[in-house]
Amino acid sequence: MSSVKIEGDELKKFIQLAKKGPLPFGFCPGKKDPDHVLAIHRSKKPAQLGKLAKAEGSGGKFAYGTFVVEAKVAVLTCEQALPGLAKKLKKYLKTQKIPLNVVVLDAQGQELEQEVEPEEAAQPEVAAPPAFEEKPVADVAEPETLADEEDEADDDDPITGQTQGDELRKLIRLGKKMPLPFGFCPGADVETHVIVIHRRKKPAILGKRAKSFGEGGKTAFGTFTVAGKVMVLTCESVVPAMSRTLRKYLAFQNIQMKIVILDSDGQKLEQDTDDLPEEQLPLDDKLKAALAEVSRQLDGTTIPASASDQERQKYQAGPRSAARDAWVSCHSR
Repeated sequence: MSSVKIEGDELKKFIQLAKKGPLPFGFCPGKKDPDHVLAIHRSKKPAQLGKLAKAEGSGGKFAYGTFVVEAKVAVLTCEQALPGLAKKLKKYLKTQKIPLNVVVLDAQGQELEQEVEPEEAAQPEVAAPPAFEEKPVADVAEPETLADEEDEADDDDPITGQTQGDELRKLIRLGKKMPLPFGFCPGADVETHVIVIHRRKKPAILGKRAKSFGEGGKTAFGTFTVAGKVMVLTCESVVPAMSRTLRKYLAFQNIQMKIVILDSDGQKLEQDTDDLPEEQLPLDDKLKAALAEVSRQLDGTTIPASASDQERQKYQAGPRSAARDAWVSCHSR
């Protein structure tokens, strides 16, 4: 089995590539700095790279997730972290003559730790080495292959429309496994918002596509991941009130999500993570809420055995009204 450890010119090439978008990684620290194993691959799942790094390394703990590079800072968004990750990775990068600061975030974009030395800004840029062919990782069950993330001309772009309905739900589920590029163009109302998601296209291209399909003049683009019911968007470009606007649009698509917006450095810009009001719930959840109110009223209703027919109708009026409201609420859209 060939080595998964990334080092030397190959590592420098990936550092340059990470300035354009997030890359999956796995990291297993060894006893000494040169013994650390860093695995990076453009189409492997982060968890897979973590296991491969552990299998090749000498340590018992490992981390995995995605990372981007902004100027002199490597920002790691981890699905699984480990203590001292920022310091260990920074030391390993120094053994490779790559002077980068390191910031570690959890899957929700909250900062866990950092190893930052501002004075390093004066050091020279990491020179991009000659192009190389990415070495394959042997004897690994390959997930659905993603094509290389190369520039593609707009006239060759196969995207034909916005992402919605079942396709949107499928890609949101996929976002729980890997970061996905997106473009978002809000319209005048929730029905005219446009989101475009594609596994191989650059975020900036998707932003242009969303704008061409939509009616709005502003666009946002970047990548997103999903953890539970929280969608975390790392944006190269944002629009005002994006978290609330996107959350309402997803609710319109019968997808209930909470939204966290990060900038390209991983700093939180805004979030909409409160519980959704009933009028914004997907239809299934609206029905559940309405029927829960019917059940609550029925449980609290005790009709005396001696009550007349007219008195019984008065006792039953509340639950009947709630049931009628439930039907109207769930069929009004």
